[in-house]
Amino acid sequence: MLIARHLTKAGYELKSERVDTVEGMRTALEAGEWDVILCDYAMPHFDALRALGVRKEMKIDIPLLIISGTIGEAVAVEAMLAGANDYLMKDNLIRLVPAIERELVQAVNRREQKQAEEKLRENESLLSSTQRIAHIGSWVMELSDSGTVETAKEFWSDEHYRIFGFEPGEVEASDEVFYNSVHPDDRERLAKIVRESIEQKTPFDIEHRIILPDGRERILQAMAEVVIDSKTGKPLKLLGSVQDITERRRVEDALRESERAERAAAATQPSTHPATKP
Repeated sequence: MLIARHLTKAGYELKSERVDTVEGMRTALEAGEWDVILCDYAMPHFDALRALGVRKEMKIDIPLLIISGTIGEAVAVEAMLAGANDYLMKDNLIRLVPAIERELVQAVNRREQKQAEEKLRENESLLSSTQRIAHIGSWVMELSDSGTVETAKEFWSDEHYRIFGFEPGEVEASDEVFYNSVHPDDRERLAKIVRESIEQKTPFDIEHRIILPDGRERILQAMAEVVIDSKTGKPLKLLGSVQDITERRRVEDALRESERAERAAAATQPSTHPATKP
């Protein structure tokens, strides 16, 4: 009654329910949506630590504030370590309203952050699925302070690993692993194009071959652009993608070969026009 009166005087329109057992608390939490839990530290059949246990068991993010007349510093620390959001003394409720308002704001922030993280995971899952279906991998190369690739850090998407014949995370993403996979006849040309892209701060779009760990040869289309520091003009990183276009190239080559064969056959056929006399 004291707490309800204090909050009503502060301008709150209360909808509250008093519980004094584990079962009562669980039932109340299941029956409706609540903004805050205000809990005495010790009651005949219940206490704050068990209330915290119920909240944890039900996996709900509702601020729990302990309000007690006998709680000592050691007990308060134990309660905070167990997950209480704050504790106050019954004979000094001046902090109650500010504490509730603070915790309500933080609860909203946590929910928004959780929603943002869930949305990010959904987007990442969607991107991963899209890359897998299209057989497109993505990569990032963070350049050194001097803008070179010698000590650059690299990050590969899961599909990038699979395109190069590795399980995601099987090897550490690096320039060395990348160029060891590139066909020996294409390495120098590719390295030159990457260097020029960084030096000239221009994108590139090329095709090159790789050799998978099992010895198979694949054809990739590699594209990248340079991210530049807007203040210093220095290149910061390369953002790129790779797509396995082996099957597409095979189909295109087969079509070109078929067209050449048709033209050659047409050129060797005798003329069907009637001969003319001089």
